[in-house]
Formats: sequence, structure tokens, C-alpha cells
Amino acid sequence: MPYDPATTGRSLVADLVSANSDKPRNLRQTLMDRPGDGEKDEKTSSSRRARANQRRIMKGVAAIGVTSFGLDTLAARESQLRFDRSGIHAWGVFADEPIASGEMIVEYRGVLIGNTTAEKREKQYEAAKIGSDYMFRIDALQVCDATKQGNVARFLNASCGPNCYTKIITLDGNKRIVIYAKREISAGEELCYDYKFPLEYDASKRIPCYCGTKECRGWMNWVRSHILFTLQKF
Repeated sequence: MPYDPATTGRSLVADLVSANSDKPRNLRQTLMDRPGDGEKDEKTSSSRRARANQRRIMKGVAAIGVTSFGLDTLAARESQLRFDRSGIHAWGVFADEPIASGEMIVEYRGVLIGNTTAEKREKQYEAAKIGSDYMFRIDALQVCDATKQGNVARFLNASCGPNCYTKIITLDGNKRIVIYAKREISAGEELCYDYKFPLEYDASKRIPCYCGTKECRGWMNWVRSHILFTLQKF
């Protein structure tokens, strides 16, 4: 099935509020039966519950590493990102407004598939000469394929000195890929992160890196210093 956050139901905040918003039936009946100051007591109780709910919500949000505005706001954040020609490679994603360090930026969305399907699709994409790899490994068993069904996050370019980083979080029992700001990002700055591809010892399969940073390793799946170390060793 397409990896659509909307299909997971309500947000974490909504679930936490719903789980704690209704009073026990016997308490509600007791408040209704009390004469005189029942309305005042109910207002006081509601206020206390609201504060308690807020504390529980913030505790639950902090436990999964979500910032103050919550994960569902990531969909709204996409409208503040600009898809444009990249100074690194082909197309890229740019911030249209400043982003604070540690802030959640966008969720990497696509279709969740297993290893067998991922290998099959990789061959199909190579045969079709699509030219770009939009498959993001989540864990040993799952891959998120954003090649044909995805959002703007798939166009973030790789960099050896990135301003973003990725993190896998679990929400409602589902693993989701979220991109965070590694440092403060200025409006108009291109967003990028380290793809962290495994080292490729077959020179013909190495992918050049064009990030242009002083930390550039030369390839996305190899390191220039590794060659120097190998030559010095022999």
C-alpha cells in the first residue's frame, strides 16, 4: 500500500487528547448530582484535566523526538519548501524561510516494500534508465520507495557537509523517515543530507559526489582518503 501518513488515522496529539479527554462515567454523574457549586467544581476539574493532558501530550511527544508543533505539521511545512534547479546536482529543495537547528523539516514519503521487491524494482529502474535512486532503507526488512509515489523530500541532494540529517521514528506502530535541520538554515539555502551509502569496492559502481564542500569525500559510496590509505599500506 502507498505509504500515506493519512491512512494511519489521527495524529499522536489527537490520540493522546482523545485517550484522556473523557471523564469516567461515575465522576461525571457525581458532578451532575451535586447541588450548588457543581458547575464550579466541574470547571475546576476540567481545567486541571486540561493541564494534565497537556503534560502527558508533551511527554509523549518528547519520547519520540517530535518538536513542539507535532508531526502532522510536516505536511504544512512542504508548502514552505521550494523545488528548483540545484547548485549541487540537477534538481534540489530549498528553504523559503529560516529553519531553526533541530527542527523537523519534512517527512520522506513513498511506498513501503520488502527486500525482494526492492531488488526487483531496482533492476526495472536501471533498465528504464530512470537515472536516480529514490529508495530509502528503513531497516533490514523495509525500504521506502519514492520513485513513483513520493513527495518533495526525495529531491534533497547528498552532501558530505550537510545542513540536515535523517531519523527513523516509530509512530502508531509504523516506522517513518523524518528529515531534521542539523543547524540553523537560512531562507533560500538548499537542503541536503548525507546519504550514507555503504562503501563500494567496485570502482565502476562508485557514484561521484558534487556537493563541493570542504568535507567532500569525492564519492557518495567511497572515500578518497581510503585510496591514499590503501596505497600507503602497500
